Amino acid sequence: MEANVAVELFSSAPKSGVIYSTYVGDDDSVTENHLKTLVNYDIDKWSDVNHASRTLGTRLYMAKGKIKGLTPNVISYIQKSFTYCVNQNKGQPSSLLEGLTSIVPHAFGKHDNCSNSWCGYKKDPEGYKHGSLPGGKDLTGEDLRATLEEAIRPFLSHDSVKKLAPAGSSQRNESVNSSIGSKAPKIRHYGGSQSSDFRTAAGIAQFNKGNRYLTLATEKMGLAQTHITEQNTDKIDKKRKRDGERKSTKEFKKREETLERKRIKRPILLRNASQQRTRQGSAGNRATKRKPPSRMQP
Repeated sequence: MEANVAVELFSSAPKSGVIYSTYVGDDDSVTENHLKTLVNYDIDKWSDVNHASRTLGTRLYMAKGKIKGLTPNVISYIQKSFTYCVNQNKGQPSSLLEGLTSIVPHAFGKHDNCSNSWCGYKKDPEGYKHGSLPGGKDLTGEDLRATLEEAIRPFLSHDSVKKLAPAGSSQRNESVNSSIGSKAPKIRHYGGSQSSDFRTAAGIAQFNKGNRYLTLATEKMGLAQTHITEQNTDKIDKKRKRDGERKSTKEFKKREETLERKRIKRPILLRNASQQRTRQGSAGNRATKRKPPSRMQP
């Protein structure tokens, strides 16, 4: 269905005097093949960085139970390094390839091919510690290294690097979908109602203009303005702007990273504590188990 919708959108665009030169998507090749086959103009595919990072994480989580040392913290570290590398080398395919190739060796303490621009070991070989790895120590284990290299290898091909280099993101699409979804929730069948187009238009207007679209729409329609509506929409938009600025700061992202590590560790700590209580209970039962009384000899 997604591929058919994409073909319909790209095919109908020239009727409005528009041609889409690129599109950002996940690693699903079905949509890409449909566009190449059924749309009569050239379209470049950019890989979505977040989707690519999740794909990498999925590959590693599938191997987690089989490989010693492949913990959620290690997987999170590899994903974060991957995302940083793509964003730092935006528009530079050759530098991106070098950076992606260096991720696993860097984690294992091999810094020969690391760049001076990001490798902390190059700046301070004696005092360097990994910021997000357990104990700040290098990873070890041939099986672990082979698994990490195997997971990241598909992104090292010429075609994959070319698609990743623009550092494309579909977050704006997800955001506008969220705005439309707030007006036409999927749990109700608004698609078959007369209000569907108006609900969709309201979601798009909110995405483009903010909540002040309400006052702009009433003004355009010649309806009476209300001070309360203007006051509330202005308040909501200001809060949204403040939240966006706060979430883009380095301090906020560091705190989110710390909380994420705690969320990852919590199930492990709870499981270990439960196992320890079980062992202690078993030991206590063995220690207090009484021998049956011996029979008295007549």
